[in-house]
Parts: sequence; C-alpha cells; structure tokens
Amino acid sequence: MFEIEKGIPLSPIVRRGRPRIYPFGDMQPGDSLFIPLGTHPTLISLGRMLYVAARRVTDVNWTFKIRRDIENNGVRIWRIS
Repeated sequence: MFEIEKGIPLSPIVRRGRPRIYPFGDMQPGDSLFIPLGTHPTLISLGRMLYVAARRVTDVNWTFKIRRDIENNGVRIWRIS
C-alpha cells in the first residue's frame, strides 16, 4: 500500500548532458543576443538550433523571436515575454 503525503515540495529538474552555451535563462524581456554564423552551414539551421535551445532552458510562457542579421553574418534572438 502507498501512503499519500501532503505538503512535499516539487523537486527541481536535474539536467544532464552538454552544458548550456547560451544564457537564455538569464534573459529579461527586451534582451537580445547576437550569434555569428560560425560553423553552421546556413542562417536557417542556426536559427532553428537557437529556437530549440531557447525552448529547452526557459519557462513555457517565455516568447522568443529570431531574425537574420545578414550584415553581420549571423542571427539575433530576442526575449519578447
């Protein structure tokens, strides 16, 4: 038989794997990051990778927007909310 317990706080999520590269969790609404193209073959693949990375490390209710920065050969990601 299992005992029902009340008032036990939820444990934090323990993440394993690669360390985080981008500080998405520290961003406030209105903050942005510029990421150069670097080793990514296209700006589109870099943008997709950033979007997935941002969703993994942040609150579900946070919103990000990504735009290409062709002049500087990279992308910029903003935290909107």
